[in-house]
Amino acid sequence: TKGIRPNRKMKDSGIEWIGEIPEEWDIRRAKYYVNISHGSDPKTKGDIPVYGSGTESFKSCGEYKEGPCVLVGRKGATLHIPHYIDHRYWNVDTAFDVHEKENFCLKFYYYLACCFDYKYYISQTTLPGMTQTDYENMILPIPTNKGEQEEISDYLDEKTSVLEKMIERKEQLLTELENYKKSLIFEYVTGKKAVLQ
Repeated sequence: TKGIRPNRKMKDSGIEWIGEIPEEWDIRRAKYYVNISHGSDPKTKGDIPVYGSGTESFKSCGEYKEGPCVLVGRKGATLHIPHYIDHRYWNVDTAFDVHEKENFCLKFYYYLACCFDYKYYISQTTLPGMTQTDYENMILPIPTNKGEQEEISDYLDEKTSVLEKMIERKEQLLTELENYKKSLIFEYVTGKKAVLQ
């Protein structure tokens, strides 16, 4: 919402979750920048990954759509987790697929989707839900220059890649420590090591 260039003139967006944005940016509804489509159940077997809400594919099929796209949740506890896909895919009806219109950066939409304040839109039912209209009418902060959208997206790609590698290393370390703990417990419980008095 602030861009990556410092010391810019800012203006109030008028949207609580967005706050201030650079003066030359627009505040517009998503439907002017993206096309949003429903998913459906696949009918054939194959090796194309199938997605619902959330970030992981849960089965495969024979039908496919071409990426890139952004998958956003329609219903379910993980609908607030968008997923950027740059390969062939299929989506079932718990997720919408989003494609960019002309002169708009789809990866920028993905990063926006990571920031949406979903609580303003989610239907108040037992199972959280979003409609196509909800997504289309979301008001977004948009750099008017596609080059700046791409610049922000590239910057975030680089920064999140570094963070993901750090997380991966920490998870590996936690696994190693957990295995060491189990080994230590086993050795003392089975008498392979004695407790010193």
